[in-house]
Amino acid sequence: MEKITYNFNYLIAVALTTAMGGLLFGYDISVISGTIPFITDYYSLNEYTKGFVVSSLYIGCMIGVLGAGRLSDKFGRRRILLYAALLFAISSIGAALAVDLTIFVIFRIIGGLGVGIASILSPLYIAEIAPEKHRGAFVTMNQLTIVVGMLLAYYINYLLLEIGDTSWRYMLAVMAIPSLLFFIGLLFVPESPRWLIQHHQSVKARKILRRMGGDYYASLTIDTLSIEQNPQKPAKTSFAALKKVKRIVIIGSILCFLQQWSGINTIFFYAPDIFARTGVDIDSQLGQSVFLGVINVLFTIVAMVLTDKLGRVKLLTISTTGMGLAYVLLGLFFYLDKLEGYGVLIICMSTVALYA
Repeated sequence: MEKITYNFNYLIAVALTTAMGGLLFGYDISVISGTIPFITDYYSLNEYTKGFVVSSLYIGCMIGVLGAGRLSDKFGRRRILLYAALLFAISSIGAALAVDLTIFVIFRIIGGLGVGIASILSPLYIAEIAPEKHRGAFVTMNQLTIVVGMLLAYYINYLLLEIGDTSWRYMLAVMAIPSLLFFIGLLFVPESPRWLIQHHQSVKARKILRRMGGDYYASLTIDTLSIEQNPQKPAKTSFAALKKVKRIVIIGSILCFLQQWSGINTIFFYAPDIFARTGVDIDSQLGQSVFLGVINVLFTIVAMVLTDKLGRVKLLTISTTGMGLAYVLLGLFFYLDKLEGYGVLIICMSTVALYA
């Protein structure tokens, strides 16, 4: 059997370019934390409207997630990711310039559309172009870029603080730069060979696959999918098909739900608000948020190393139990009004580490 020699330089470059969708995802969901102290005063927000403004991103996110798969099956992964890059750019500039709260929320929802699309298609595309034996390592690039994007948001928020009362506009506008770089990068990224084969464009797919792993790899991949010999339309997901793996689907769905319901966004979004209760100034609030971003990146790398060694269940048990205890401690600190010192920061950092 002929040996496959992968062009890893090319594959990694393509995967990293696509993973910029994860970076923008991370930046967009975290940048709002640095703007909260400013937009609260600018838009005269109370606790309820503040909560809605912060979470409005997820309205667009839900719509983006629901539509991304179907649209990408029809028009291609790359094309829909290009639209997502434009949505990120439009959202950042629009929200930065908004003088009306309604307009601000609309542009945040537009950004959410980009987040929803990128959260689905960036890892999907990477999985489809990655060699089977290395697929896990390639897909984790997207998760790593998400937490790097979150760290960048915290750090840029901190750097832009010196501008003054209008610094929140610059915090939001900065995202337009990586958005446009993502768009330009995608122009040089090929369409997913798997998608091309499913749409009977085997000639184009073969050319891309050759560049990824040579002639033998191209032929093997096309033969494995049995498209040239037995053409068929992309498989449609049905509830009947899901019944065969119902238990796995239910467990996976519950884990995804609990991952978000674990309360971590309280810390990611409201870190400056939490730290403000400890009596520190705005400079220290955003500076401590940067620490959270660093911890998130470091322990994501730790998780990537430990997952295969310790197993998924053990890591999930340790992390969720630890997070639960951390939230109880954080609640006690607030209840007892013992917020001075580094106790709150340490608990928040521990929670983020366990979540990662």
